[in-house]
Amino acid sequence: MLWVDYVDYAGKLLSPDGVPWQDAAATLGWFRQAQGLLGSDVLAIPIWRIAERLVTTTPALPERMRAKPRVTHALRVVLSDDGVRATTTGLARALRAVSPRSLLALTVPMPRLAIALAHRAATGAPDAAIGEEDIDTVAPHLADFLRGFGDVGLDVLLMEGSAGDPAARARELEWCAPVLNTARHYGWDIGLSTRSAELESSARGFDFVISRLASSSPDDLEPRRVRMAGLSANAGFSYLAVPHDASPERVLERLGQYRSGAGH
Repeated sequence: MLWVDYVDYAGKLLSPDGVPWQDAAATLGWFRQAQGLLGSDVLAIPIWRIAERLVTTTPALPERMRAKPRVTHALRVVLSDDGVRATTTGLARALRAVSPRSLLALTVPMPRLAIALAHRAATGAPDAAIGEEDIDTVAPHLADFLRGFGDVGLDVLLMEGSAGDPAARARELEWCAPVLNTARHYGWDIGLSTRSAELESSARGFDFVISRLASSSPDDLEPRRVRMAGLSANAGFSYLAVPHDASPERVLERLGQYRSGAGH
């Protein structure tokens, strides 16, 4: 199985104005084009990318996000917003209906990163002081948001962490407990995507870890083998994040080599 993470790459290549996340029909068209070109075995729905687009196209949403000064307020508004919930779950249902044989994944930022992204989107401030209490406050809200996907046929939840963060350490994983418990309840495989060596080495409770310690470049088109926890060394899948500025000719060449067996 090959998971091609192509949102950055195909977003620019196929839609110069960005993926039209707020338009379900147009987004399905974009996925069909991307799949026809790159053929990932996993269809991934990037929750924050969709929310970010809605923040920029729905004037009332950022106003509500800025209504209270607490650093967690912007994220709580996003997670509870009817438009964000309807758009993301609607897209998931539509993708499940048109691609019944593909694995369907949801990618969400870890709680600390989600707070920072939402606060930045609302205020424009690049940095925010985020404490353990803040993360404890929003983790249940993130878990509640994910319950909306409980009946759409989701297969995988991929949580995305960040590097260069004082909380990029083992304890941050403990703060994800409400989210992990929700995913387990619905039977989803749970993955962690991180640039933190500390998080990578202590990712208990996750089924797999996608390491992003190596910097990505247009020439880095080598699918990486990802092992599933608790299974044999040969059990797992290959993952390739296509850089946004990769050469289209090189991408197609490399995927062709991989699928023909020449690139293994």
